[in-house]
Amino acid sequence: MTRAGTTGSRRLPQVSRDGNCRRDSGHSVSEVNASKPAVHSPWLQLTGQTGSGTSRPYADHASFGDPAFIGSYALNMLDQSNWAEVDGGLGYRSPPAKAAHLAKLEESRLKLAHSSNFDAKIHLATNDPAKGSAELAREAADYAVDDLPDYADTDYLKARTTRLIATAMLVARDGDDALLEEHEASVRAVIAKALEEEIDPYGSSEMLQFNRPGTGICALIHLWHRRRLPADRHRLVEAAARTDRASVPAFAAALARVNEADPRVLKSVIRIAFACRRWRWSPYGEDPADGAAYETEKARRDVEAVAAEIVWLDGGPEPTWPVLPEETPSIRNRFRLRLSTHGDGIDLDRDDEAWAPRSETASVHVDAQGIAKWLGLLNMETKCMPVWYEELIEAYPGIQKNSFGRE
Repeated sequence: MTRAGTTGSRRLPQVSRDGNCRRDSGHSVSEVNASKPAVHSPWLQLTGQTGSGTSRPYADHASFGDPAFIGSYALNMLDQSNWAEVDGGLGYRSPPAKAAHLAKLEESRLKLAHSSNFDAKIHLATNDPAKGSAELAREAADYAVDDLPDYADTDYLKARTTRLIATAMLVARDGDDALLEEHEASVRAVIAKALEEEIDPYGSSEMLQFNRPGTGICALIHLWHRRRLPADRHRLVEAAARTDRASVPAFAAALARVNEADPRVLKSVIRIAFACRRWRWSPYGEDPADGAAYETEKARRDVEAVAAEIVWLDGGPEPTWPVLPEETPSIRNRFRLRLSTHGDGIDLDRDDEAWAPRSETASVHVDAQGIAKWLGLLNMETKCMPVWYEELIEAYPGIQKNSFGRE
């Protein structure tokens, strides 16, 4: 077949055993290129070749995303010696070195796939106990090999750290006695690391999957339920005073275990919420020392509230319900814009007698949303309200029964 503008047919270049293309002159492309200066073309960069036609070396971990590796692979496919008859046709077979490299890549792919699938199982079981089992807990423990979370993950979700904390929770919740006995020390060490983290109180903390401290607290609840150690119960009470909201989802996920072990703990943590969930409004230009002094005093009172609850749970006198700061709603008439009488402008209409500027004195307020999260735990018990329910209503008359979803 002839093409327009040509004097005869053109044969496709032949491929030699060394991977070089030979044209009619009998000289290989590499031999021709040897007499020419190196040309750094996009094709050479894509295939990983050097200017002399040979491929550049590639790293041991190189994959098909590496130009040097894909270039070497392409040259191997152009080598006729790598093709053999298979079922009446031709099939490509990589050289031994390349085949070994491809086998390593496949092994890495399978490991990654197994790791991803296993992480998914752990995450599902973390949020849904029905998807957990003693077998999964043992498999997760064997996979973790007693590693401790170090928060050195480079990914935003800190997948490895999250998985290790979730594994500790699964061992404490679903593991059989032998598994817990074997890994209890590691579980406690992971819990201690998890509780060191502070999370954004307004972030994605409602689900344990994204709440590492909450997962650690949930693990502590199950560990206390199984071991019934007073020290574990004390740590749970202390967790209720955290400045973030990590504890509420943990108690919600394991509330049945809490009530089985000691129903007083729920009352104790809710009372701590009433005592500790406060925030301070600071006026502009306030001396930073004043804010620091408040935080120091608040921390001292929070510690005292927790200590009083621990004394009660250990058999001492029961604390009284804390007194909330006096707050009155801020009712101020908003500015009203209206057209002027002559319609040539806009007037600002304001009741000067009812309008009052915001106070320039610092004030302490109740974190109503934070307390509401704890009170929401009362909705989770469908059988009946706790015996101290009326006591709560009497202490805070402003809280109505229908606030808990009950009549």
